[in-house]
Amino acid sequence: MKNIFFLLLISILFFQCDPPHADLTEYKKEKERRTPKKISKGDLMLVAQQKAQEILPKLTLDQNIDSLAKAHSASIKKILVGDSSDIQKENMILGAYVYNAEHGIPLKENEQLIDYLYLYNSPIMKEDVMLGLWSIRINLFDLAE
Repeated sequence: MKNIFFLLLISILFFQCDPPHADLTEYKKEKERRTPKKISKGDLMLVAQQKAQEILPKLTLDQNIDSLAKAHSASIKKILVGDSSDIQKENMILGAYVYNAEHGIPLKENEQLIDYLYLYNSPIMKEDVMLGLWSIRINLFDLAE
């Protein structure tokens, strides 16, 4: 009888208590923030292109490009005609720019995607003379964060 009374008392107390309900809005916001989002390669390329086009006007021949590269999370190289780059792709593009300049073909920016590396090249011109090229490399994985 004593056990039944004790169980009855505990069950009454337990069912009478209404625990405060937790506010789940913060939890839901955090869960949504952490949910992986699918971003297409094309979307990342568009962002990389905009970033490269934002960097390009800031480049000058006598500028230290390291701080600019670090600020934009990109790799920036200045490759002048006669110099050789350690990267074969830039050497090929520089050769194409030189050929086009020698034959009067208009020079324009060049964009390429190599795996997840966006490569943006632009000729360096001074008074219609081809001096070299700017090479801006942006890792698409850095943009996805």
